[in-house]
Amino acid sequence: MAVSLLPEIPEGGKDEKEEKDWTEYLYQESLPEEIVKELTPEVRRQYFLWDEVMKREIELYPWLILPVVKEIFNREYPEGRDIVLLSTEYTVSRIHEKGEKLLHAIRSDLLLRIERDMYHFECQIGKSGEMVFRMLEYDIHIGLTHGKEIRKSKNGTQEFAVFFPKSAVLYLGDERNIPLYENCTMYFQDGTEHIYRIPVMKVQEYSLEEIEERHLNILIPFLPVRFRKQISKVSEKKVKADEAYRENVKKNLTEFLLGCKEILNREREREVLSENARKDIWEFIWKICSYLMEKDAKLYEEVSEEVEPAIKLSREIIEDLKDDIRELRNNNKKLMDSKNVLRQELENAYEKTIGEAAGDGRSTEETVNMLMRVFSLTKEEAEAKVKKYRQE
Repeated sequence: MAVSLLPEIPEGGKDEKEEKDWTEYLYQESLPEEIVKELTPEVRRQYFLWDEVMKREIELYPWLILPVVKEIFNREYPEGRDIVLLSTEYTVSRIHEKGEKLLHAIRSDLLLRIERDMYHFECQIGKSGEMVFRMLEYDIHIGLTHGKEIRKSKNGTQEFAVFFPKSAVLYLGDERNIPLYENCTMYFQDGTEHIYRIPVMKVQEYSLEEIEERHLNILIPFLPVRFRKQISKVSEKKVKADEAYRENVKKNLTEFLLGCKEILNREREREVLSENARKDIWEFIWKICSYLMEKDAKLYEEVSEEVEPAIKLSREIIEDLKDDIRELRNNNKKLMDSKNVLRQELENAYEKTIGEAAGDGRSTEETVNMLMRVFSLTKEEAEAKVKKYRQE
């Protein structure tokens, strides 16, 4: 049986069903890597926009996810806990309906570890009746990759365990009748059953006040999606003549974006957000708005002019530069403090190693060679350390 990454396109054209099957295969939620590479930049942007914005926020500011963890799972972590991003891509083998074996890449949106806990989030813009199957497939692979343990039980025998991540769907769309949970009943061979249950966070149901109160700043870039249908209507030719409707959409969207901007400014004043985080989240908002209004450049221009002044005064530019310099200095100070701590720990290691070498009766030459080997020092550097710390 041949192994390929895609089913062959039937020769001599495709009937309607075959065309539908092929299209659905290409644009299912998880695309094989080979297809992803062939997509145009525009298609890639539309396909991956939502989860890529979320991933970028997490990469830059991992702590932004903590309020979401608290909101969904009621779990809080002490400040300063490490947040580790984990690999999200897995390759699986499937049999296509035509009998051909496929190697299929599946890629979950966001997977991270905090202490011993794993969290898996999927960003979903539209309804998907089989979302729970996707989540189950992801979580099985995540558990086997990152949560597998072999340990000894109390009676000394080997015990096998797989820890599933705490998973949730971040539903970014504005459709109604979205369930609070994605459910799937699993029936096992021993007659037992288990309900696999995944919570759904319906982002567009949060008011600006709730977003601010719960510090859900990571969700702010996606909030304009609630205007998607209105913007779509305005962008259609048959509605463009209705200036009253258009002006109302523009007014509501402008006021909403100004409200988002005020939240970010207040969160910065409270030091919940750094200045860089505030600016980046605001830029992500405009990336989403650019996508939502891509068919109506005039609307995008009119809204942006209302929200962002077209002309910046010199004093405003200077203040922005001052903020950037201040942020840079703070980051540089933290870096220098870390370097100083590392430098002192290294010196302590030199001193301890030289002292132990002397206690073992090693000669000066032996100690120098050991320092060169262990710490990758030059001969001159090693001799200087021995001279500094060795007491003859």
